[in-house]
Amino acid sequence: MSESFQVVESEVQDQMLPELLLDFDSRKKCRFRATDSEGHVVEAFLPRGTVLTHGSVLVSDANRRVRVVAKPEPLSEVRGTAEALLPVVYHLGNRHLAVQLEGSIIRYARDHVIDGMVRHLGFEPVPVDRQSKEKVMKRMINLGWLRQSEYETYVEATKED
Repeated sequence: MSESFQVVESEVQDQMLPELLLDFDSRKKCRFRATDSEGHVVEAFLPRGTVLTHGSVLVSDANRRVRVVAKPEPLSEVRGTAEALLPVVYHLGNRHLAVQLEGSIIRYARDHVIDGMVRHLGFEPVPVDRQSKEKVMKRMINLGWLRQSEYETYVEATKED
C-alpha cells in the first residue's frame, strides 16, 4: 500500500530512516512515485518548484518519514578561466541544462552530444568518476557546505559489490 508524502523537512538529523534513492530529474519533480529502501511506495505531492536535496526528509500524512539520497550520476567536467568558459555556459544554459558551477569548473550530466558541442567550442570534457566526486565532497565538508553524515550516506549508497 502506498502513502502520500506532502511535507518536506529540510535536513533533519534523525536516527535511521528509510532512504529514497533519487536521481536529479526525480528530485526536481513536484509529483513522483518511487520505492524506498524498505520496499514501501512513496507518492510525493510537493509544492511546485520544490527541488529535493540530498538529506531532505519527506513526511507522510501518517507521519512516516523517509530521507532523500541523491543518486550518483555520470557527469562531465570542463575547466578554464571564467572568461573562456562563457561560450560553454551560454550554450549549456541555452539548452536548459542543469549545471554545477564551482569557480573555474563546470559540471553537467554526461551526454555524448553535449560533450561533442563542448569539444567544438575548444574544450575537452572530462568524465567525473566516483573518486573525483568523493574528493569534491570532502572539500565541501571542509568548507562547511556538506555534513560528514551526508558524505557517509553517499559512500554507503554507492559502494560497489
